[in-house]
Amino acid sequence: MAYNALESENDFLVVVDTSNELIESCLKQFENCKKRHTFVRLISMTKLLKYRNQDTQILLLGGIKELIISDSERVYLSKNPESIKCCLHRCFRKIKGRTLETITFKNLEFEEQLTKIKVPARDGLKIIKLKGSKMIPAANFEQLELKNVSFKSSEIKTLCENVRGIKSLFISGNEKHIFENMKIITSFWYYCPTLEMIETAKCTIGQNKLFRIKIEKNEIDECCKFSFSKHSSSCTINELTCMVHHVINRQMLSQFTRDDFENSNGKAEKQFIMDAICYRLLQRHDSYVSVYPAKYKGEGETTLVCLTKENNQNVLLQTLPDLEQRREYVGFKTEEKNVYSFSAANVSCPQEVFDDQLKKYYVNHFDNINEVIAFHAERLLNEHKNLISVSVSLGKVRNEYVDVTLGPHIVLYVNAKSYIPFFEKAFPEELKHNNYVNIVYPVDVREGYFISMADSVSNRRAQDKLTKLAMGCSIGAENGKTGGTMGPLVEYKTSNNLTCLGFLTACHIFRKPEDACRALNTIVVQPSDIDELVDLNGVIRQTPNKKCGQIVACRYSEYVDAALVRIDERHPTATNFISPTYDDLNNAGFSPFGSFGLPKYQHGRSLHESQLTVRNGNADKRIVKFGKVTGLRRGDLMLDQTVVRLRNYTLKGHCPSSQPLKVEFRHELKHQMAVMSSPESSFFQKGDSGCGVFLADSNNDLWCIGVGIGMLSDSVTIVTPIHKILEELQSCVGISEIRLKSFEAEEMIT
Repeated sequence: MAYNALESENDFLVVVDTSNELIESCLKQFENCKKRHTFVRLISMTKLLKYRNQDTQILLLGGIKELIISDSERVYLSKNPESIKCCLHRCFRKIKGRTLETITFKNLEFEEQLTKIKVPARDGLKIIKLKGSKMIPAANFEQLELKNVSFKSSEIKTLCENVRGIKSLFISGNEKHIFENMKIITSFWYYCPTLEMIETAKCTIGQNKLFRIKIEKNEIDECCKFSFSKHSSSCTINELTCMVHHVINRQMLSQFTRDDFENSNGKAEKQFIMDAICYRLLQRHDSYVSVYPAKYKGEGETTLVCLTKENNQNVLLQTLPDLEQRREYVGFKTEEKNVYSFSAANVSCPQEVFDDQLKKYYVNHFDNINEVIAFHAERLLNEHKNLISVSVSLGKVRNEYVDVTLGPHIVLYVNAKSYIPFFEKAFPEELKHNNYVNIVYPVDVREGYFISMADSVSNRRAQDKLTKLAMGCSIGAENGKTGGTMGPLVEYKTSNNLTCLGFLTACHIFRKPEDACRALNTIVVQPSDIDELVDLNGVIRQTPNKKCGQIVACRYSEYVDAALVRIDERHPTATNFISPTYDDLNNAGFSPFGSFGLPKYQHGRSLHESQLTVRNGNADKRIVKFGKVTGLRRGDLMLDQTVVRLRNYTLKGHCPSSQPLKVEFRHELKHQMAVMSSPESSFFQKGDSGCGVFLADSNNDLWCIGVGIGMLSDSVTIVTPIHKILEELQSCVGISEIRLKSFEAEEMIT
């Protein structure tokens, strides 16, 4: 009778007692009916009988607390997410009362990543469970449970934007999914302001050690207030990472050892144990800024690589027992490497040969090698945690010399060469063009580093207070301990449609990357406080009335490191630069005699990095900049597409009744340009950060291409493209329009 009704009618709510083997077997007869009816698993037979209405074919249900949307064969529902929405609507329409508390999505595997399922509003809905179903339930509820499903950190923001009002997260299932989800805990705290608790189910780890984590908001708030003097909702994601790491490690009853690592099962569990070991080792020594597991050339036993800022001479002065203690930790060998170590290499050819090789590079390889790096750089950065930057060299390093006879190489800079991090493969020996298989460039792996170039020492070249601001002069935060360079002049409109004059510079001069948003409203002075003169008695001269402006927009993203300073005093009336020396003018290809030979920057002109190619005739043009330390310098464009990773910065915090905490900070900058210093002089030095970088054409006209932000260990300068800076700053609150300032043709050197 039931079968005949299902075959002949439409839109039944079918409640099935799956514990009954007879009913379970009968379900196979209903395959053709599943698309026309709603099937719901029976929760309470007693309540079903109580609310059944004998006069209708539709079951009127009350007391149903859990609704399970399941695709046991992982075929129909998974391929038709719209059918799930229809199923939910039909169920909600037929289930009476406000008793439904839980919706479970079980075994749903969607073809599209992060498929969104909108759950209709329902009073009383408290819990949504995702069991083997990776999806986004767009709904208003209190508790999210993840069982045998894992998310990536990059997916959590999207998930949290749709799960409104969530107060707790419960993670369960097998050990693999539990430990994979441990990576996303910090992201949940950061993107879910209403979250109050995260808890995992009990499981075993390592040598049968009991593992269970329960993190409550008041504990995180207490640590954040004690360590950073603010509420957790105001913390950056790196500050929260520091606190979450601490709470997790504090709750683990015993410390992990090598035996736990070797007796663990699966990549996720091994990675969690190793992360915990490295975290504890990072806390033991103040000089350590990063600790990670690696194998020498990918073979042999696992070694803990400890990156340190400690001077090697200081290490040699330690007693032998101290050194021996630092060479082993919980059964693992350790290897200390200085983060500022690099492959020292000199060009092994005379100047004329070097110039000839450089000319050949521009003509034959510039466009191709840029396209190869642009295609591979981000993937390499994501796959190799030890990678610092991708650059180019005219040759390969051999015995501390660059052999240019071997032709251009793509250079991969790392902190510890030959130590391949845990779960990673060795670097490729060559990189191919994505469109032309016959275009291949060999790879040269070198030790090196990238460093932002704000400085903390006095410089006597640009320290004078100017009556009118000029590009290239010294600037810094009021009462600040670092200084940088004033960059290109800009004109911008506020949200009130007011037109203001300002200048660009680097954000890291004022704040560290993880704290960049706090640079907003910083008072800017010229010259910087560190550039004040010291008299014969050693007393710092205090220049009065140094204030020149205030930061009104700043951005430290994956593409830019930039700040916009509104000029409040000493407004420039022309696009002037600080005065260069005659030698600097000569070396940069300008004439120190007569106005015709001087650099001219009129009408606020700029070039997009895509125009800096051999095909456009711009790749081999002179690149110049005005910095507060080096003044006017000339360089050569090496790359218009590269990436750098700022790592080895350690964020320190404190928690009640604990030692100071550290967590490694990493930040990637993508789509950057690289400028090589000329053989005569260094293009960029500490203190030049924020300077404008320009292309000089044959008429000595300057075209702005970007802002200098830092340098690689081989003196290659990293430049952020100007169009990226203007684009991102314009999206900041209070800025409606921004462009490079245009003055009519006037004298350019102040």
